[in-house]
Amino acid sequence: MKKSAFTLIELLVVIAIIALLLAIMMPALGIVKQKAQGVVCLARLKNLSIGYQTYAVENGGKLPNANTPRPNDPYYNTAWVVAPQTEDEVDKSGGSTVEEKINGIERGVLWDFIKDADAYHCVGDQRYKKPSEHGSYGGMGGFRSYSIPGGLNGGDANWVYKRLSQIKKPSSIYAFVEEAEPRGYNLNWWALPRTGDKWTDPIAIWHNEKSALGFVDGHAEMHNWKDKTTLEMGWNQTIHKYVDPEKDGEIEDLRYMQEHYPYKG
Repeated sequence: MKKSAFTLIELLVVIAIIALLLAIMMPALGIVKQKAQGVVCLARLKNLSIGYQTYAVENGGKLPNANTPRPNDPYYNTAWVVAPQTEDEVDKSGGSTVEEKINGIERGVLWDFIKDADAYHCVGDQRYKKPSEHGSYGGMGGFRSYSIPGGLNGGDANWVYKRLSQIKKPSSIYAFVEEAEPRGYNLNWWALPRTGDKWTDPIAIWHNEKSALGFVDGHAEMHNWKDKTTLEMGWNQTIHKYVDPEKDGEIEDLRYMQEHYPYKG
């Protein structure tokens, strides 16, 4: 009995159907992957936020400094993380490997409470796999995905919170923001004017038009960006992005971040 077999045309039809099904499924799989990454990111931010609170409680209510100082800089011994460096504390903020960036995390004051470098990293942040986008800095792209806003002990300015007890509504004030600095690591704190129509530092968007925020009270949530300008600013990492409050799709996200920014007084 003669065995039947696929003809060339039949094989091509089957291949075309498989390709079509894959084309239909891939975007959905990408969204599922981003959602799964978002769950991990929220868990890591929650742990960071709890560690942040615990540090303050065990240090008389004092907040860790929000800066990322280099060796011998002010706040070096009180900062939550410090700049990238070698094992023997040689500054590598001008271009560093992933290991040197992790050295900076391990020498921050939060490390005693969260001894896991991955807790400082969003799984959707892939910058560390390629060179820094800022040519003059060199080294690899950033590993630490989160920054603390400057209003949480970001220096000596009189408008910043220095102590946990000064924050009256910790559940409405964010302590950690996703950021994707192009200079190889998220330098210093995350800045935003309390008023006006301009972003200073951009946010990072790794979760399908959403970003994770960690709050002072220890909870974390995924925030859905609504304005087109916010998405463009985040994807392009535009610094000092102006918005037009008279245009739709320009101002809602900025106002939300200003409302919940830790700006004392």
